[in-house]
Amino acid sequence: MRTLSIVFILAATACFSCKKEAVNVNKPGDPVTGASTTKNVSYPIEGKWQMTKLVVYLLDTNNVKHYDTTYYNPITKDDYVQFNNDGTCVTSIDHYYYLNEPGFTVPTPISPLLNSYFYKLSGKDFVLTPQINAQGPGGGTSSQVVSTPDANTLLIHGEARGIGPNLFVSDSYYVKDSF
Repeated sequence: MRTLSIVFILAATACFSCKKEAVNVNKPGDPVTGASTTKNVSYPIEGKWQMTKLVVYLLDTNNVKHYDTTYYNPITKDDYVQFNNDGTCVTSIDHYYYLNEPGFTVPTPISPLLNSYFYKLSGKDFVLTPQINAQGPGGGTSSQVVSTPDANTLLIHGEARGIGPNLFVSDSYYVKDSF
């Protein structure tokens, strides 16, 4: 389970500020994967966002949270998401973060780990799709949705289901980078 937790947190850590007229030229039925098909579009998520908080937990089949864990530290300048105006984004983390389960391990420092995604408008939120879809031998599913709860906050909500019945959930909170 710890391996699934680490893999999902790495994948979920990803992502918004000038706002022009948005013209979405995506057609209904366009696949979510692949390069963005938007032209001259600017979204409020564009730019660099700094992580401020990470919440991870397991959700069982009765929707009960287990090992609910919130991190404010050791979040650093290398924990961010950068949304580009071409429909791509990059996430960066510099620690492995773990669930607060028996045998709990404090976050482990690592060299900054970058992950690349495509992002696409879906209703009022954005869906992230990995540019490289690397799936482990155990299979599973995952999804990541980006929302803006307010003008200054970005939330990446990720869910992953592996072999077992529990759902791994990750909520990464960001503020517009002021560096």
